[in-house]
Amino acid sequence: MSFDGYLYLIDGATGCAHTVDIGEASYAAVLVDDLGGDGMLDLVVATMNGNIYALGTAALYHPLKTWTSQVQATNGLVARSNYFGAFATLQSRVARDVAGQSLRVAVEILDRRAALAPDGRVANASRGGPYNLTVVLRGVGVADMNAGDAPIIGVADAFAAPGVHILELPCPKSRTTATVRVDLVDANGLHFQDEFALSFHVHFHKLLKYLVALPLLAMALVALAVAAPLAADYEGAGYVSLGAARA
Repeated sequence: MSFDGYLYLIDGATGCAHTVDIGEASYAAVLVDDLGGDGMLDLVVATMNGNIYALGTAALYHPLKTWTSQVQATNGLVARSNYFGAFATLQSRVARDVAGQSLRVAVEILDRRAALAPDGRVANASRGGPYNLTVVLRGVGVADMNAGDAPIIGVADAFAAPGVHILELPCPKSRTTATVRVDLVDANGLHFQDEFALSFHVHFHKLLKYLVALPLLAMALVALAVAAPLAADYEGAGYVSLGAARA
C-alpha cells in the first residue's frame, strides 16, 4: 500500500506491477490471510481515514503464505512460503470444538535453505537442526492453567530434522476459547510462529444428551430381553391350566 492511494501488486520475478485504486492514503502493511475460510488468500488494507478493505484473490491459501501482522515474529521479516518455517497442518488447524483432556497438534517444519561446505559448494539440501518447537495456548484463564496434574503451559521439544512432528498438550478444564500458537526457533535464533483458534468444551451439551439417553436405552433393552421369556412362560402356563380345566 502506498501513500498515493494505490495498492501496488508487484511480481518479484518479472517486476511487473498492477495497481488498485483504493482512493485513500495508507502507511500500514497489507495483511494476508484466508478470511472467509474458502481456501483462498485475502488482502486486508487499512487506510489513514480509518477504513478497512478486504480484497479477494485467486491465490491458494497456505499457512506460510499468510502475513497476519507487520512483523511475523520477533525477527521474522521475510517471506516463508516454500522456503523455511513451521506451521500447524491443515488437519490440526480446522476450526472445531475440542472435547477431551489433550490436544494433538501436528506441526510441519520446512527448511529448504542450502547448507554450504567450507569450499563453498552446497553440502546438502537443508541446514538441519536443532529446531526448537513450542506449542502453547494463549487466552486461557489462570485458574485453568494451574488446574489439575498437568498445568496448561504448553509443550516444547527439539527436533534434529524437518518434517511433520506431533506435540500433545493438556486441554482447559472448562468451556473456553484459545489461540494455539506454534513457535519455532532454529540454531541461529531465527524465530517463526503460526497461530489458529479453537474452542474447548463449548458444545459439551451435545455429548451430555448421549450420556443421559444411552443408559436409559440400555436399561430398556435389558428389560425387554428379560421380559420376553417370562411372558412366554406365563402364556404357556395359562394355556395348560385352561386345557386342564376344560378336561
